[in-house]
Amino acid sequence: MLLVGFVLGSSFVGAEFGGGSLTSQLLVEPRRARVHVSKAVAVAIGAGVASLAISVLLAVSMFAGSELHGIVHDIDGAFWLR
Repeated sequence: MLLVGFVLGSSFVGAEFGGGSLTSQLLVEPRRARVHVSKAVAVAIGAGVASLAISVLLAVSMFAGSELHGIVHDIDGAFWLR
C-alpha cells in the first residue's frame, strides 16, 4: 500500500507540474498549507480505498477457492453478519 500511495502522490505532483500550477502554489499561494493537506488527504483516501478493494478481493477469492475444493461447508450469508 505504500507503493500505491507513492504512485498516487507522484501522479498528483506530475499533474500539477504539467499544468504549471506547482510553482505558483509553492511560491505565492497564501493558502498553500490547506492545498497540500487536502492533496495528502486525497492520496490517503485513494490508498485506503485501494487497500479495502484488495482485501475484499482477497477474501472473496479465498472463500471461493475453499468452497470449490470442499474445505468449507455450510457457510452462507449469515457468515458475513457475524
